[in-house]
Amino acid sequence: MKQRRFLLSVLNREWVLQNRNWGMQAMVIMALLLVLHIGWRFLFRMHIQPDAIDFWFGVVLVLGGIVYASQAFQEAHDPRKSSLYYMLPAGNNEKYLAKVLLHGPLFILAVTAIFFVSSLLIWLLSKAAWNDTLPLFNPFNAANRESMLSFYSNVPLFFAGGIFFRRHAFWKTILGTLAFLVLCGIVVSISLIVSGIVFLDVSDFSGVNIQLGSFSQWTRVKAYFELGIFPLFFLAFGRVRLQENEVSYGS
Repeated sequence: MKQRRFLLSVLNREWVLQNRNWGMQAMVIMALLLVLHIGWRFLFRMHIQPDAIDFWFGVVLVLGGIVYASQAFQEAHDPRKSSLYYMLPAGNNEKYLAKVLLHGPLFILAVTAIFFVSSLLIWLLSKAAWNDTLPLFNPFNAANRESMLSFYSNVPLFFAGGIFFRRHAFWKTILGTLAFLVLCGIVVSISLIVSGIVFLDVSDFSGVNIQLGSFSQWTRVKAYFELGIFPLFFLAFGRVRLQENEVSYGS
């Protein structure tokens, strides 16, 4: 009971600090979608297609989610504000869980609500101005479910980057990830060549002979890592790193 009260107090504090910014961003997104629909109607004499709304939902959800997650701990890194964060009347678990909820499921719910309300406004506008209607935004269709899975697999990385890097966490996380992937690619390629799984025909450089057979199993392994191992790893890493930061602050 006490932990739940602490968690709710942290969430309430975040709402008090950021509700104005969130409200402005929501209105900007809805205004842009309305303007896009009106412009589409006048230019092409047809209403905006649901696929276009689904596309922008994916962009806002994934890109907005990773940017928002990378800024989750700016207060803890700011020397002028860090004391306010670390001295909150809540435990480390409650503070961390509050951030995870805000930048995870609550963010998805907020973006989904914004796009649903926007599609409803577009529906009402089309009905009133042109006596035309279009399907309302469906967050559960295949395209939007794919966007949510992409959000789930990518946001924990930038969430952990926002804890690990004190400044410019978004760009540093991207550069660090690219460098790590390049290094892994080099190491794996060398290992495969040395082990004989992949070999180069030195008499014919027209291609690389790969003896791996079907790649269906690799697709399954890739899904396990993207949707299971990696998100949980980065969430756990972020929790440990935040604990270290708080210990450093206290000392």
